[in-house]
Amino acid sequence: ACEKAGHWQLSLHLLGSLSGQRLQPDEVIFNATISACEKCAQWQHALGLLAGMPETEISPDTISNSAAISACDSAGMWQAAFELLGQMPVTRVTPNVMSFSAAISACDKAHEWLLAMKVYDSMQAQGILPDAEIYRASVCGCATAGAWEACLSLLKDTLLSRIIPDSSHA
Repeated sequence: ACEKAGHWQLSLHLLGSLSGQRLQPDEVIFNATISACEKCAQWQHALGLLAGMPETEISPDTISNSAAISACDSAGMWQAAFELLGQMPVTRVTPNVMSFSAAISACDKAHEWLLAMKVYDSMQAQGILPDAEIYRASVCGCATAGAWEACLSLLKDTLLSRIIPDSSHA
């Protein structure tokens, strides 16, 4: 509920109060709290929670990491988003389409189209199929940079995958 209402402070408070109640937070509670921080672009809190999960003997998962990457994206912290995505395999967490989408979106917003393409290529190499949002962000980033060859390649991929890009965002 705190996540959907954007009450990240309340969510952090509730998480902190669990130890006073002699209750142990679980993965779901951490993920919901990180997501609440994401919704309000509280990337530092999201990364702090992610880093603190192992202290409670809870391993961050794909959802935890993806929400933290999204928080970085929401706050315009593309370097942190890119770094966090790169750390996922090191910590034995497998990125998913949401992880890649948030990282590509962060790079796109920062006009880092080469980096966004690197993330896109990495996603493809891992066998993860892009969704319409990933195509949109990648094409927009390349178009903004005037990288028409990369843009055409992405549009070709879009057609081959039979995903119809949403032109309302372009």
